Amino acid sequence: MSGTLGLLAKHYKHYLDFLVLPLLYIGYCIPQGSLVYWVTNSSLSVVQVGEVETVDNQTWYERTVHFD
Repeated sequence: MSGTLGLLAKHYKHYLDFLVLPLLYIGYCIPQGSLVYWVTNSSLSVVQVGEVETVDNQTWYERTVHFD
């Protein structure tokens, strides 16, 4: 390429090469969305299972034990 388009392509390539460094830094310092989603979802699932088991056990106990 020559002319203005060639000059713009050359500067754009340098610009993209330069952007690799900040993107690598951001990628290592800021947690990624998928990791945040996985941790949040897993934590809430553990809490939910614990609550469901507690409610089921209480309900089962109330159905099976009769205080007459």
